[in-house]
Amino acid sequence: MKRQTRQTWILLAVVAALGLAAIGETVRDRRNAPRPLLADSAHIDTIALECAQCAPRRFQRVQGRWDMVAPWVVPADPREIDRLLGLATAPVRRRFAINQVDPATLGFVPPFAVVQLGKRRIEFGTTDPINHARYVRSGDTVAVIADRISVVLLEPPERFVDAGPFAGLHNGVVAITEAAADWPAAQVQALAALRADEVRAAAEPLAGRALLVRDGAGRNHRYLLARDGERMLLRREEPPLGYVLPLGTTLPGAR
Repeated sequence: MKRQTRQTWILLAVVAALGLAAIGETVRDRRNAPRPLLADSAHIDTIALECAQCAPRRFQRVQGRWDMVAPWVVPADPREIDRLLGLATAPVRRRFAINQVDPATLGFVPPFAVVQLGKRRIEFGTTDPINHARYVRSGDTVAVIADRISVVLLEPPERFVDAGPFAGLHNGVVAITEAAADWPAAQVQALAALRADEVRAAAEPLAGRALLVRDGAGRNHRYLLARDGERMLLRREEPPLGYVLPLGTTLPGAR
């Protein structure tokens, strides 16, 4: 065999060996990678959250968009929904069968919180303070996941509401009427484009300017525009929510 041919075969053998080593390493990495909490997390169309000190919060996917359906019917904040769906793909540190432990010792009697992701029920138990982990139960299996992911379960309902004050109105805002006079189109567009810095569950009515907002379907919706310290607060009548507008928001010329 000529020297050049022999060197070529040696080079091919080295390349093949390196390729096999890379494939083997990839397989090992995949085998050792943390498995998600739920293996069948796709096609989740409903979410429900419950805990002892919380108002029940329920969500449903409608035509690709998530809506809150309890305690109010209003579009949901997509970012917060992604946080909830992230529970399904949370990396699991270890798993064991529920019959190997005492459910009460791990905080499942009763559970700290319960999440229903589609048909899968997830119960959240106590924490492991040393490893900063939380025990969760799904069916007959207990898993240990990072505790930081359970913070979302305690968020109040208003935290999950879309920050658009007019989100959910059919075909957006067509007109705003105040004291029997219509706002100029530029002012309507300016207010309709705003996103709130914060959404609050509305308390008692504030003194302010009553607005009648008409959507693309011709329906009227009542709002109140008021001052809240240095900011403006836009409060909707139904559902009773207040939207804290960005600092410096002004509506020149509005009555």
